Amino acid sequence: MAETSSFPPQSFDALVIGAGLAGLAVALGLKRAGLNAACIGRPERAGPGRTVALLGQSLDILDGLGVLGEVESRGAAMRTLRMVDDTGSLFANRPVDFRASEIGRDVFGWNIENSALAPVLEAALGEAPRFEAEVVGFD
Repeated sequence: MAETSSFPPQSFDALVIGAGLAGLAVALGLKRAGLNAACIGRPERAGPGRTVALLGQSLDILDGLGVLGEVESRGAAMRTLRMVDDTGSLFANRPVDFRASEIGRDVFGWNIENSALAPVLEAALGEAPRFEAEVVGFD
């Protein structure tokens, strides 16, 4: 029989199951909304060099969470996006570059390593309850 451990009974307004980047962001949003939320799960970190491109609404969410400035300082600005025809066609189209300045923006977004984004979210969570465990049930 597998050994299990349980936490002392506690009461929370919300439980966030999952401690990856999305779980941390949700827990931070709940905290910012004034709720007593716990984040439960093992951190899901990809290996070194794994990145996420943050655009549009993702940037709006991070701004609302108060961490966008920190993300910008750790990430790489995406000022140009290149479309490449990788269809293998004999008559492939030439690559086309789009520049953020063409639509009146400084950047399209930010590219940041997962291993750099997680500590930003964790630091913003501060002392919010976090449990590194697998959830098998709750009441």
